[in-house]
Amino acid sequence: MAGNTSHAAGENLVLFLALVPFVMDRGEVTIEQAATQFGRSEKDIRKAVELIACAGIPGDSSAYLHADLFDIDWDALEGEGVIRFENTILIDQQPRLSPRELAALIAGLQYLAAHPRYGERSDVQRLLGKLRALSGNVGGDTLVVKSAPVDATRDVLDAAIAAGTQVSFDYVTTSGESTRRSVDPIALEARDNTWYLRGWCHTREALRVFRLDRMNAVDTLESAVWSHPDVDQPESWQIFDPSSADLQVVIECDRHALPLIAEYLDRHNPPEQEGDVFVATIPFAHENALVRFVCSHPGMVRVRGPESARAAVVDFASRALGATAGSEGA
Repeated sequence: MAGNTSHAAGENLVLFLALVPFVMDRGEVTIEQAATQFGRSEKDIRKAVELIACAGIPGDSSAYLHADLFDIDWDALEGEGVIRFENTILIDQQPRLSPRELAALIAGLQYLAAHPRYGERSDVQRLLGKLRALSGNVGGDTLVVKSAPVDATRDVLDAAIAAGTQVSFDYVTTSGESTRRSVDPIALEARDNTWYLRGWCHTREALRVFRLDRMNAVDTLESAVWSHPDVDQPESWQIFDPSSADLQVVIECDRHALPLIAEYLDRHNPPEQEGDVFVATIPFAHENALVRFVCSHPGMVRVRGPESARAAVVDFASRALGATAGSEGA
């Protein structure tokens, strides 16, 4: 009866799936080693090897040809009791990472590791070590991610978030106004090359987002942060929170520009498609902020309105072109 067999078909399949990478990782193993590793008899191991020899994937001809199957070194198996593959399929045909791709991954992980919340995580450091080994840069000395000048501020804020204490700092707004703020720090976020603190501002009595490079004289207070149940959903956050005094600007852009301006968009009111373009309304604190936004995305965004916003961009462009023409004439 099937129930009296030493091992069920499912167990034999598990053995088959485990034996292939076990041999490939080591190049070759003895039948005795495999039997000890998987707690099976040497007879079971030999049957599994025979099954591996019949496994493969159909090639372009949809037929299982020699190159489409595992090839076993039968002489080594029968004469020495050694399992060795002379041809493998699928596993060693996976795409390899190019040096450029490895460098990009290492740079990204180093940037992540610069954050105090992730820098000490063992999984990040292990993966970084593996990627460096693949690139031949085990020491990690040739690739450097520079730290931003806000590192000290970020460390103070991260410690305050972990301790659940309030912070205070001098802050320069987009309009150039400098004020002293008392804030319950909630989370640190990085967008492109800019770090932001999201927190509850006791001065404004509202949730606010602060750029770290506009902070000065950051101090940790003894007061504990308040409870803020309404801001427990970080996926609903926006980096730029509108206020009633903001200039509401209608812009249009092509599809490929949407990811580049995503942090400016209202997640609750996504852009609307009109033909080949997308139209969105974005709040700006003042016209200078709008001009900087347009200049940061040259040729990607166009201002539809209001007319004052269009005029501000046209005026800046005209003055810039005039200055360029003047320098060329000189």
